[in-house]
Amino acid sequence: MCFPRSARPWQQHDCERFKWPKTRRNFWSEKLQLNGRRDARAIADLHRLGWRTLAVWECTLTGARRITIDKLAELATAFVRGNRDVVQINAEKPLRLRRMSAR
Repeated sequence: MCFPRSARPWQQHDCERFKWPKTRRNFWSEKLQLNGRRDARAIADLHRLGWRTLAVWECTLTGARRITIDKLAELATAFVRGNRDVVQINAEKPLRLRRMSAR
């Protein structure tokens, strides 16, 4: 399963494109923490069902440190052909992998 991920506050990605909302900081901080926990639970549920997940962050394609489409295709192909449970592709750390846990 592939998830496109943005640098919008609700996805809490730590990159040059992320900006905290200027108003209601306490509200947003709590909401973002809850969203992060919900997303982690949803991904864990997918893994329990046998799905593997690939997240491609917006900064990978549009940020100052963006990678080429050819590099993105290479990394995505490695994910499809590999045995990793979780892969995140982003411009800060182009590829983060975690081995699939026993089911």
